[in-house]
Amino acid sequence: MAQPPQNRYVLSQPVFRALLAARLVSASLAPILDCDEVFNYWDPTHYLTHGFGLQTWEYSPVYAIRSWAYAGLHALILETGRHVFVPILAKFGGSDGAAESVALFYFLRSVFAIVAAIADTKLYLTIKEHIDPVMLPEKQDWYDVLASPSSIYTVLTLTATAMFHASVAYLPSSFAMVCTTFSLVYLVRYVTSSDSADLAKAAGRGLSWIAVGAIVGWPFALAIGGVWAVHVALGWLTFGWPISNHFSQFLPAVVRPALKVVVPITAAIVAIDSYLYGKLTIVPWNIVAYNVLQADATSGPDIFGTEPWHYYLQNLALNLNFGLLFALVSPLAVLLNKPNRPVRWALLLAPSFIWLAIFTAQPHKEERFMYVSYSSFLLNAAIGLSSIISFISRIVPMSKLLVKTSLVFIGLTAFILVSVSRSAALATYYRAPVEIFSKVSTLNVHKPTTVCVGREWYRFPSSYFLQDNMRLKFISSGFDGLLPGSFREDNGYSGIWEVPEGMNNRNKRDPGKIVPISTCNYVVDSTYPVDSEAGEINFSNDTDWQQIECFKMLDSGASTGIQRILYIPEDLEPIVNQLAPSNLVWTDLCLYKQLN
Repeated sequence: MAQPPQNRYVLSQPVFRALLAARLVSASLAPILDCDEVFNYWDPTHYLTHGFGLQTWEYSPVYAIRSWAYAGLHALILETGRHVFVPILAKFGGSDGAAESVALFYFLRSVFAIVAAIADTKLYLTIKEHIDPVMLPEKQDWYDVLASPSSIYTVLTLTATAMFHASVAYLPSSFAMVCTTFSLVYLVRYVTSSDSADLAKAAGRGLSWIAVGAIVGWPFALAIGGVWAVHVALGWLTFGWPISNHFSQFLPAVVRPALKVVVPITAAIVAIDSYLYGKLTIVPWNIVAYNVLQADATSGPDIFGTEPWHYYLQNLALNLNFGLLFALVSPLAVLLNKPNRPVRWALLLAPSFIWLAIFTAQPHKEERFMYVSYSSFLLNAAIGLSSIISFISRIVPMSKLLVKTSLVFIGLTAFILVSVSRSAALATYYRAPVEIFSKVSTLNVHKPTTVCVGREWYRFPSSYFLQDNMRLKFISSGFDGLLPGSFREDNGYSGIWEVPEGMNNRNKRDPGKIVPISTCNYVVDSTYPVDSEAGEINFSNDTDWQQIECFKMLDSGASTGIQRILYIPEDLEPIVNQLAPSNLVWTDLCLYKQLN
């Protein structure tokens, strides 16, 4: 089947421009929700681009469960950005190192935004070309198009809170999410095609994208393509062709092009990581070994905390709101419309359910683990809502125009309002760390300067917000786990392959990571009550410290009510509080300067 011309020019699509605008807003406003993003990805990359940064135990050659090839890829992108943006900054009087460093942070986020917008547009076009004709009658009125899966998917992915933060996060799971989106392009073609050559081509390319997401990004991403791989392997049963043809023609047509992509990428990553770590290193294997094969009571993911079985459902409800409901009912909604090839539809809808089931079964749960499945959930939600609308419009004895437009308007308006409100809450409630360290990046300092953090260490937005003569250090606080150290700076990039001191994979505290407060020139701290027994200091009442600036931040633990999770404009607060009272408690994140 020839590819329709409109699917070849993604950048010219109005949908792409809308998605790009939304993703660039995310790049500018979305907070960093996970300190793992900073300490395991932003700061090692900063070490490559600027020669200093914070180092976690995962980058110790003893454990080697983070890939320098992955960080190096992003460092190359940033070096390109340096040559593009530094001349522009110079024209506007912002060519100093601090302005350049912060600009590079947003440049890389903007690259993530562009790639995510391309992937989402490709999936939209593929849904429009391959699924809409199956679910819509041959003669389409404008309200049919409005209720089509492609139109609904566009609105969902454009406004979903899940995509607001996941699309611009510097995390392997975000990389795998984008690769999964590209793979869904080919899964859609696979389930809607009848030609064996098209099936083989779609399977080869789609499974290759999943493999790339797993090898370059996060190895567990392979799980989302598991059912598809089994379906391909058992093709002679599902498609009804001779088993001899399956093994002699179909499978080779799938495997050969996939190997041409996967083998060179795998070889390059292993070669780069092995060279830099100074020993044979297969990082994807090390990640699986640490998290699964070698995990026990003292080592492994569970030592960082466990969550109840319903954690992901609650988290998905926050990030997808009504979209989660549409996605969960999508299998039933599709069956109500009595589709042809129900097995193919099951294959298309399966990835998000499989992903949710696998990770719900794991005791250690984190929001970023769901990133890989977001596009699949949104695809299911679009198909689910469109199927519900089609079914109701058939059985309700009213105007199709009235039924379809009403249902689309109600469903999507509710989704948009909740999504925008949730995204706005994230952007306004938790932006203080970026704002305070943006202030740090503009301080007028001309000598080596130590910026310290204590109990708010996990809010640090990365060394891209430090000037070249600044270093971040940690002071005593109530946290008793293992803090990051610093990459060695006195011998080129030897911090990559030299074994650092004080690292362990058991999250045990290392006193060597703590510095005396007297060595700090500046401190970033909140106005929460202090724990003096843990060595914390109330800097706002200490005459040795001068408060430079503060930014408001929500105390989510002390706040209650709907406004804790949704942003409500001030004009509407009285009305909302009458229906659902809320109590928001705020703290300040402040920058202090030592006076003596």
